[in-house]
Amino acid sequence: MNRRFTLRAAATILVLPLALSACGNGGSSSDTGNTGQNNSSSAQSQGAGGPFNSQPGASVDKDTFVEKINKGMVAAGTYKISTKTTMPGSEMALNGYVDGREQGKPKFKGTVSTGGQTMNMIMANQNVYVQLAGLTGDKYIKTPLEDLLHSNGGNLSDMLDLSKQLQAQKAAIQSVTYVGQSNDSGTQVFQYKVKLDPHAAANLATGAPHAHPTAGAEKHQHDYFLDANGQLHKMNIGIAGAKSETTFSEYGKSVTITAPPTSEVTTMPALGGIKKPQTPEAQEK
Repeated sequence: MNRRFTLRAAATILVLPLALSACGNGGSSSDTGNTGQNNSSSAQSQGAGGPFNSQPGASVDKDTFVEKINKGMVAAGTYKISTKTTMPGSEMALNGYVDGREQGKPKFKGTVSTGGQTMNMIMANQNVYVQLAGLTGDKYIKTPLEDLLHSNGGNLSDMLDLSKQLQAQKAAIQSVTYVGQSNDSGTQVFQYKVKLDPHAAANLATGAPHAHPTAGAEKHQHDYFLDANGQLHKMNIGIAGAKSETTFSEYGKSVTITAPPTSEVTTMPALGGIKKPQTPEAQEK
């Protein structure tokens, strides 16, 4: 597997759910329709319910909605995350634990599967450590998270800044509608459909304000499933042609995530041109 692709793919699938869920919003665009509802074992029941005590079909204030989810994640600090992302011609999966107790510096430990291969991954101290059989042996490749994010057109400080992400999300949301309650794998969940402005959502999808609006010209609506306490149980999102289903569980579990020992870490001098974009002034020199 191409080294450049391996690390970039790993960074993409890791950073996406972390950046979105760390701010408690999932601010993205998607034409998911009823995606995720088929996993519920019982039909949605009628009547007021959920953390906002809403009637099915009722609107929920977007500020209240975003703030409720954010508070739940911040209060828990740690949680298990499982993500399956489908993009044109490829499929990725992520499973592991997130420690978001240090604001702006989330940690992760788990596995990422893509291109028929599974890699171990640790994110700590603003670095990503990847261990892949056949490529790294028993060693972890250390790469600064900032470099990987810049190579994908993102900005680390903006993506992990809670206030900026929350404001961006609320600016893109057009409406939040309560659908009803159901049972998902033994957990009572309350489903909400979130409709986003296509132009604003396209900007969120790339992290760049100059994103081409046609990237989000289709219908933008996706599903959030909250538990009775208002904690995020599952979300179905779409970003720049990718669709992802992410589940959250084991909130508040004791988790310790640290960087691998120095003896288990190596670097890769040539990452296929991954580097920070130069400023116009630097390019002129």
